[in-house]
Amino acid sequence: MPVNEVVESDVKLLLLPDNLRMAHSLDNHEPIKKNCMNRLLCFFTCIIFSTAVFSQNLYVDSASTCTLSCTGSSWNTAMDKLQDALGFASAGDTIFVAKGTYYADEGVGYINNNRLHYFEIPDSVVLYGGYPNGGGTRDWIQYPTILSGDINQDGYLYGNTAHVIYTEYVSDKLIVDGFTITMGYAYGSSNPDRMGAGWCNIGSGNGNVSSPQVRNCIFFNNRADGGGAIYDDATSYGASSMTIENCKFIDNHGDDWGGAIYFNAHYHGQSSPYIKNCYFVNSYSGGAGGAVYVGNGSSSVAAPIFDSCVFDSSYSYNNGGAIYFSSITGTSNPTFRNCTFNQNETDLNRGGAINLNSYLGQGRATIENCRFTGNTASTYGGGISFNGYQGNFGADVINCVFDQNYASFQGSACFNSSCQVSYVNCTFSGNDGDIALYANSSNLNITNCIVWSNLAGEIGSDTNSTIFISN
Repeated sequence: MPVNEVVESDVKLLLLPDNLRMAHSLDNHEPIKKNCMNRLLCFFTCIIFSTAVFSQNLYVDSASTCTLSCTGSSWNTAMDKLQDALGFASAGDTIFVAKGTYYADEGVGYINNNRLHYFEIPDSVVLYGGYPNGGGTRDWIQYPTILSGDINQDGYLYGNTAHVIYTEYVSDKLIVDGFTITMGYAYGSSNPDRMGAGWCNIGSGNGNVSSPQVRNCIFFNNRADGGGAIYDDATSYGASSMTIENCKFIDNHGDDWGGAIYFNAHYHGQSSPYIKNCYFVNSYSGGAGGAVYVGNGSSSVAAPIFDSCVFDSSYSYNNGGAIYFSSITGTSNPTFRNCTFNQNETDLNRGGAINLNSYLGQGRATIENCRFTGNTASTYGGGISFNGYQGNFGADVINCVFDQNYASFQGSACFNSSCQVSYVNCTFSGNDGDIALYANSSNLNITNCIVWSNLAGEIGSDTNSTIFISN
């Protein structure tokens, strides 16, 4: 149980003692060295004093009983609206939030039921949820702290806030930890209004960067055109390296791209998010990328890392039941380590679990210690589809297991098209629909792999492919 993750501490003001005051010597015989040292010591002490004054802890409690002087400086004087605390917060501050449901349209200066309101978090501010009302030991499971887009509080998505959380050009010192983020509904005619119903993070534009951290959060029932839970924008020469750790993504919906997350690095952007120990379940995309969509093109670079994640029962109508990677003239270097893909499906096209598609692009994917079970593609690649059309794209698949995946056409486990793929220490068994491992205009190196008991054949290729098999 996640207990005592944060140790609260009061801000200590460092008062300048008498013996550290700046020396103003009237004695011409006093050594110059002593006077200089006193001046330096005073200078650094003043810096410490200034830092302590301007870094503060703020407390928010939906059940606060405070009626006078509710400054948020302690649990006894806690504010009852998160927006009010965010209005006071600045870089270096920490906000502790108690159990309850908080709405983006509530607070001083906010208009009820205005869907253009959201929780905008200032750079380098830390938010910790999961405290009991009145304060106490932190446990974000036992004391759910909910940030809700359901501003009209009717239980329906329509009319809800476009983004529950919004960040723009922030550093990795911004941390959100221990919240449930739910009921955002992003729709509109242009970006970013129609993206990132749970969290919209903007790092686009020449030289801009936005790389917040989110930990121990649940994203539940958010819907957008792209990135139902999170939209991470690094387009137009921008950059982002968002960190997402120990989070759950449940029942999120993307009408077009990425039921849960859309990482966007188009037009010379750089996207390198790190996703660790996350669980994606029942994500849905009406287009591509049931759980996650990664888009890069026009000389952009996308290098996401997925570490120890689970993708379960996600669906896309078009491509990539769990993940779709779309690259046009970009560089693609995704990494998947220790991940599980179970019962994901794409209805119309390729990649029951993953579709890595690079058109006129380059790069190399690494897929290591992963398991693909029961994934389904209506055409090619029940587990994975690799496509490097007219480019220089390849992959290393190491210590992976593919079992009971299904594809109607070639590659019930893996389909390889116009690419160079190395399979090392992998097992392919019980896959069905068509040949388990298929090469189309590709070069495959298969080393020390077990390929057996696949119901429609083991290994196959067209006449433009080369396959090397070794022990």
